[in-house]
Amino acid sequence: MLQLAAGALVSRDLPLHVNVTALDLATPSFATLVAEIVPASAMERLVLELTEQFPVLDEPATAANVVALRRAGVRLAIDDYGEGWSGLATLLLVEPDVVKVTVSMLESEAGRGSAAEILALAHDLGATTVLEQIERPDHLDWAIEAGFALGQGRLWLGATDALPLLRDFGAEETPLTR
Repeated sequence: MLQLAAGALVSRDLPLHVNVTALDLATPSFATLVAEIVPASAMERLVLELTEQFPVLDEPATAANVVALRRAGVRLAIDDYGEGWSGLATLLLVEPDVVKVTVSMLESEAGRGSAAEILALAHDLGATTVLEQIERPDHLDWAIEAGFALGQGRLWLGATDALPLLRDFGAEETPLTR
């Protein structure tokens, strides 16, 4: 996957998000592998998204990789925050540049109530917030009212399947406006 990402990073001048797991980040040679595969000139456009499938089992190794990746210019994201193993401990360990939250987590009244805390925590860490899976106008309205910085989802795909305006963190995210 990283080899495909490296090719895409070289061939276009846009950020690229690549999913990784906690198992990847805990592998002692992971940051070295990324540095060997991705050209140094493209590192600042690489965003590694930590998925929710696995827990962080080796905090020291994960922390060491996070430091090395950041030193190389790689940005980090927490995907599907609040689901699976993408919880507070992982957020505090990784201190991501981007925190992505799915609409499904926030569809209940209790979930919507937690949005302010999630946004405040992300802001305190200096992270940009993205609401994922925005599929309907009411999702967009709620995301804007809640204070999410960016959105991602099918709402922006029209009959031509055109992507939204590209900006900051990737081709599938767009600034939230009405």
